[in-house]
Amino acid sequence: MLADVQEAARAAFPDALAEGRLKISTRECLRLCTRDPVVRVEPSGDAFSGPDVDDLMETIRDTLRSAPGNGLEPGGA
Repeated sequence: MLADVQEAARAAFPDALAEGRLKISTRECLRLCTRDPVVRVEPSGDAFSGPDVDDLMETIRDTLRSAPGNGLEPGGA
C-alpha cells in the first residue's frame, strides 16, 4: 500500500516531493495500534489507516494548496 501511495504522490506532486514540502512514510510505531496499513503525511503530520489512494491524493492536494507559498493554483494539480 505504501508503494501505491508513493507512486501516486510522485505522479501528482513531483515538485512538492523534490522540494521536501511533502513526505510520505510508514512507521512501525504507527502500525501498533491497527492491523491496517498506515501512512503518515507531512507537513500535516496526519496519519491515515488503510486509506483509499485517490482520496489521500485529494487530501494531500488540499493540504499543499492551503500552505503559504505553495505554488499551486486553485483548480490545479
